[in-house]
Amino acid sequence: MTSINNIALNFDKSKYTYSQQAKVQSLMSKYLVSLLKHYDGRKKQLRICDLGTGSNANLLIDYLNSTEHNLNITLVDLVNILPEVKEKIFRFSQVKTLESEQQDVFTWSDQERQKFDLIISNAMIQWIENPFELLQQIINQLNSQGIFAFSTFSLENFKELKQVTNNSLVYFAKSSWLEMLSKSGYQVIACQEFQEQLLFASLNDLMQHLKETGVNNLPNKSIWTKSKLEIFKQKFDELKVDDRYPLTYHSLLFICQKKLEV
Repeated sequence: MTSINNIALNFDKSKYTYSQQAKVQSLMSKYLVSLLKHYDGRKKQLRICDLGTGSNANLLIDYLNSTEHNLNITLVDLVNILPEVKEKIFRFSQVKTLESEQQDVFTWSDQERQKFDLIISNAMIQWIENPFELLQQIINQLNSQGIFAFSTFSLENFKELKQVTNNSLVYFAKSSWLEMLSKSGYQVIACQEFQEQLLFASLNDLMQHLKETGVNNLPNKSIWTKSKLEIFKQKFDELKVDDRYPLTYHSLLFICQKKLEV
């Protein structure tokens, strides 16, 4: 699994390009918020945490644009949120308090604190080596019947890269996520799955896209020699669609509620 330090470094490098390039992650955020608005409760004020906020806080801002709840917000990420983004968040009248914690989600979720009504996360949990353990820790941070709304990627994600390099993050099927969530004490109240294929004019454009979205953190990286690069290009040429290079995203969205304790 890719190290936490490498993940943090790559996302920090992409902090000024991520929002423009991460089109699928932006879709995931908007779809997740659209699902969430039916289930985030009738409380006038919510304690909310955004796990894996990112330097641009895209999911949180999408949520702020859709909700009338007053919010006490905690942001958690390996990288710092951009100052101008923090200022943008404070312009929303719903924001009552805003805290930011720079640490990994396992460390954060294992600490004692006041519990949350809502925890949100977009395209983060696939980087976690043991997501089942993290789900069990996150649920302990929720109030009774609190909501965990998150998105991640599934089996067909970056299938072209896996076919060409035989290298990939470990992704889970929807059925596996449903099983892990149930065993961790969540009731899944909404779920959505979709695929999106991006097409690039050149292989360089595709690789640049990965770099500028901070997702070029594949495990087991090898040293690229001239001959390896040529083989890589030849194999990818065989996958071209309408003379362009494809990259498939396979997304999963979940709205989960903490089960009532019996």
